[in-house]
Amino acid sequence: MAYDARQIANWFVVRAQREGRTLSIMSLLKLTYIAHGWHLEMQEVPLFSNRIEAWQYGPVIPEV
Repeated sequence: MAYDARQIANWFVVRAQREGRTLSIMSLLKLTYIAHGWHLEMQEVPLFSNRIEAWQYGPVIPEV
């Protein structure tokens, strides 16, 4: 089952808030991208179907 990338990003935001941390948008994008890669490797299916773009400072999921 593929999720929306915003759901994955929101999970990271909630987790960070519970731990009293804040996430920059860049950190949030990278964590979401890494989670996608791990899921793809371990489950052999994408975690989300949103488009990923290669920008100057790293991967970006425009919807996030």
